[in-house]
Amino acid sequence: MQHFAPPNLDTAFIPMGTLMFSDVITRLHVDASLSKVRRRDLISAVNRGAKILQRSPETIPADPRWLRPRFENLVPAGIGLTPKSWSNLRSDLKAALAQVGITKRSINRREDLSPAWSALWSTVLASGDMTVRISLSAFVYFLNGQGVSPEDVRNDHALAFRDALALNEISRAPDTTLSNAVGAWNLATGRIPGWPTKQLSSPPRQKLVKVPLEGLQPSLQKDLDRYMTSLAAPDPFDTAGRVAPLRPATINAYRERIERFIGALVRSGLPREELSGLADLVIPARVEKGLRWMLAKNEGETSVSIAQTAQLMCSIARSHAHLEESDEARLAELTRKVAVRPQIGMTAKNRERLRPFQDKDTRRKLLTLPEHLFGEASQMPEGPKAARLMERAVAIAILLYAPIRVKNLAAIHLEENLQRFGNGRVYLTFEAGEIKNRYPMEVELPMRVVGLIDRHLAARNRWLCGPKNQWLFPRRKGRLSMNSGQLSEAVFKTIHSKTGLKMNVHLFRHFAAMMYLEARPGEYEAVRRLLGHKSLSMTLNAYAGFEAGTATRLFSEIIDAEREG
Repeated sequence: MQHFAPPNLDTAFIPMGTLMFSDVITRLHVDASLSKVRRRDLISAVNRGAKILQRSPETIPADPRWLRPRFENLVPAGIGLTPKSWSNLRSDLKAALAQVGITKRSINRREDLSPAWSALWSTVLASGDMTVRISLSAFVYFLNGQGVSPEDVRNDHALAFRDALALNEISRAPDTTLSNAVGAWNLATGRIPGWPTKQLSSPPRQKLVKVPLEGLQPSLQKDLDRYMTSLAAPDPFDTAGRVAPLRPATINAYRERIERFIGALVRSGLPREELSGLADLVIPARVEKGLRWMLAKNEGETSVSIAQTAQLMCSIARSHAHLEESDEARLAELTRKVAVRPQIGMTAKNRERLRPFQDKDTRRKLLTLPEHLFGEASQMPEGPKAARLMERAVAIAILLYAPIRVKNLAAIHLEENLQRFGNGRVYLTFEAGEIKNRYPMEVELPMRVVGLIDRHLAARNRWLCGPKNQWLFPRRKGRLSMNSGQLSEAVFKTIHSKTGLKMNVHLFRHFAAMMYLEARPGEYEAVRRLLGHKSLSMTLNAYAGFEAGTATRLFSEIIDAEREG
């Protein structure tokens, strides 16, 4: 049996004849057009790029499409560089590839712009609008280089810009850069005098399966609404229905799943007119038709979403259709065929993200980050940027000591969830209805965390919200709490930019379990209580084996002690 080395598989789809980093270095060495200093800087950039990728120059294709996914998610802190050094390195690396003819040189000098673009860009610079300036710069110079006048810019030019980025960029994501450029262009139509008024649109990143409900039979829409109502307030005397009401988030997920399945049926060729109610969805032949279409869109593989859709169709069939036993059996069989094997333990992705925390120095980066962020904020001019940094530091500090779910984190109310007692002790509490498993939760916060919260609250109102907002993480407008997705993204980006670690809010729960089980192997009941799991089996399934490293070390110590007599 032939075995393939990972580096060979890693470059399996690189075209024959593609230059490698080593070839670029060789060509730079003999390039007479370069000064001695410039040659040294470009060669150094290529070698440092190889060191960052932890590969030898001979094994790295000098192909932007291969390099970009490996460079675009790197942050300076994660590779031991300052932001300025990382920016200079990327610039020199791009220049090295352009010097040997692999990519095109960036054209970004004012004198390179045509009179029409130069006049508009001067207005942008004079406006001081950094959002427009930063996001539009590359797009403007691209359009100018293509000979496109400001009045003639269309969506096709935006797509060409994305394609050019894909061929020439080594660190910026083309889709994200395009989206930012289009957004800035549309902002400029209202902010920059003289800017073309035509709005642009970026292509959707995800192909939607759903079809507009307005185009479906009104009776189907009404039946769907009734079903959603029954999930929120079930009839206790309906033997085919639910007993307990579902949470709003679960009901919304069910609606989304049903709408996507309707879309799958329609896009697979079923006329909309044949769907007059939910019972029409769960005819076994139609369920199979819809599932086949979904499988085809997923490259023939099932998924959690597909499996959950099949299960939901079975549930609807029991409550909304009077099927023969053979039809019920067929639905059950279809559900089994697309079922996903239960996840045992954590996903590989989460284990990979937790692996760096086996190193104590890496752990310390995260554990001390809240104080570092407060220190950084104290060096900034007083304003919204410093206030936002302290807000994120508070979120991270709470998660380190109370690894709660992001929904609960975002919804912390200063009076209802932060309970203060006269002795200075502060508890973070949640009622049963606020927690996913419907068990009340109470965590005493360390004084260092309370101190950070109080420092932040004393300074935030002027910059982030009004004085009457009683949420720890408020929306910038109004009196509501911050959206959980927005808070989660802010925490992730802050940790990534400051440490280079990929740490989302939910990963704090896994991190807490890892830390606890390493210190106290086998104490799964304590971890269950810490994380608020409903059953011990759930905790065991997720974290069994977490403390294997600690157990192995302790066993080694036992053997060594016996050897020494």
